[in-house]
Amino acid sequence: MHKLDRAHAALVAQLASLRPSPIRGSADSIDVENRIDHLQELYCAVTNYLDAVVADTADHLPVHGNRDKVELVLFDLISEDNPFGVIRHLDHVGVRFGTLRAAA
Repeated sequence: MHKLDRAHAALVAQLASLRPSPIRGSADSIDVENRIDHLQELYCAVTNYLDAVVADTADHLPVHGNRDKVELVLFDLISEDNPFGVIRHLDHVGVRFGTLRAAA
């Protein structure tokens, strides 16, 4: 199994096992702490998966520069909603698609 497939399977398994504890009536401090713990576990699971996807993507890019900068750009692009800026941002940090871009 490919490492990205393993990361996806791990994410799905973690998400399936992470259930929020119910709050009955008005929440008390224990309820809030339990929910925060739940959200932190979710955040860690998703972050681990994002790390795996970004690393796998960077592994397959024609990088002619600092790979760490490429990974930072990929992480930054996750929160952007402008798909036309992706190639421009990657080009800025040394990813050269050349004819690969036209063929895709």
